[in-house]
Amino acid sequence: MGCHSGLQIQLSRADRKQVGELLSGGVQPVRTVIRALVLRQMAAGRSTVEAGAVVGISAKAAWEIGKRYLEGGLERAIHDAPRPGQKPLLDAEHGQRIIAMVCGPPPEGRARWTVRLIAQEAVKRKLVGHVSPAAVHLLLQRHDLKPWRETMWCVADLNEEYIQRMEDVLKLYEMPLSEEEPVVCIDEKPVVLHQDIRALLPARPRRLARRDYEYKRCGTANIFCGVEPKAGRHFPKPTATRSAAEFADYLVGIVAHYPEARKHSRNATEKSWAACCGSASPFITRPSTAVGSIKRRSK
Repeated sequence: MGCHSGLQIQLSRADRKQVGELLSGGVQPVRTVIRALVLRQMAAGRSTVEAGAVVGISAKAAWEIGKRYLEGGLERAIHDAPRPGQKPLLDAEHGQRIIAMVCGPPPEGRARWTVRLIAQEAVKRKLVGHVSPAAVHLLLQRHDLKPWRETMWCVADLNEEYIQRMEDVLKLYEMPLSEEEPVVCIDEKPVVLHQDIRALLPARPRRLARRDYEYKRCGTANIFCGVEPKAGRHFPKPTATRSAAEFADYLVGIVAHYPEARKHSRNATEKSWAACCGSASPFITRPSTAVGSIKRRSK
């Protein structure tokens, strides 16, 4: 024990001030406080045995704290050196190889990538020696990749006709609010009709209403909806099917809501809809399934 007692510590004024602030500055890690107390005791002239006994550690541990202070200063004596941590499951090079593979098409016979499939293919293609699905999952999270998901969208052929029609629609959207030329957006959506098998359990205090997940299919239907965005009006109408006659009848109803309108529609539509709706009603000339400016036909 004598080999751990002959150590003299003298704190500089700056170090003494820093130790005092650390001990009176609020919550600190226990080991940090113990080391600061040992340095203060040793700087006051106490031996490593005495300084260790004050804080409840061995003389050897107190001697190690004093030695670290003499070799590396206060920071080295009080705080632990940064630890290397766990070795990453995938280094940067291996991660880039897997990401490049995932950005490509999946293997033949597979519709999409999965975490398990990525791990298997990475080893099969010798991109890595071994990788677990968990490591692949973390890699995809860091790169914000979800290769099993996809978004469906329309890639338009930007020819002259397309651009002209697009500009016509945008001009309609820019038209000011007017009773004589209202801008109405029209769309339709197929729906599946469900009937509950069991009655709904009503809500109670601290419990939401409960609906059984089983249901009975009752066929399909269609919903037409017209919206005049700038006026805040909407015109929903459910129909049994999405036939041309029902669509034409729905447009007749839209026109009836605007007795002051002078025009029918400025926006071109599919020829089939335009033909059937134009022949189905004397009030409709060129109906629009997207955006239209309605006004009454002049006699």
